Amino acid sequence: PERLSYDQFAREMHLLNNQHDSLKLVCEGPCSDGRDMWSFEIGAPDKPTIYIGAAVHGWEWENAYGLLRFAELISAQPTLDNIDTAPFHFRIMPVQNPYGFDQFTRQNARGVDLNRNFDCAWEKLPVVQDVPVPWDYNYKGTRPASEPETQIIQAIFDKHQPVSVIDFHTA
Repeated sequence: PERLSYDQFAREMHLLNNQHDSLKLVCEGPCSDGRDMWSFEIGAPDKPTIYIGAAVHGWEWENAYGLLRFAELISAQPTLDNIDTAPFHFRIMPVQNPYGFDQFTRQNARGVDLNRNFDCAWEKLPVVQDVPVPWDYNYKGTRPASEPETQIIQAIFDKHQPVSVIDFHTA
């Protein structure tokens, strides 16, 4: 019924984790504002991985709640609406930008649009302003994966080589 702060949302993740044995809460490390980022792991890591994330732009916060519910549903019931999730390993990060989530902004604590900070075609991303500086709308950072949030997500990709990556956005 209300938009939680990131710390409150992380507490909800901890509470959910305590309710389901098949759910594992993983501390991924600190983000740009120093707080820990959290993800859920469901299923064995040797199975094909599906990564699902949300709120890479903090003002697109609604889908974080959907991923919290999704984690709850598939950990309680691996066959959901006739879809068998058991053959997969899920990594679910409902909030990929804790600072942006709290501040209701696109950028992380260092003014970088994390969605433009990944190494895939980073050089080709257009610079919207004449002089790219932090907090510009699409500021992509000083180099690919310059931000701790991006490094954390990229480390998950490198370790698990997901067969599918789903990154939820809202407008």
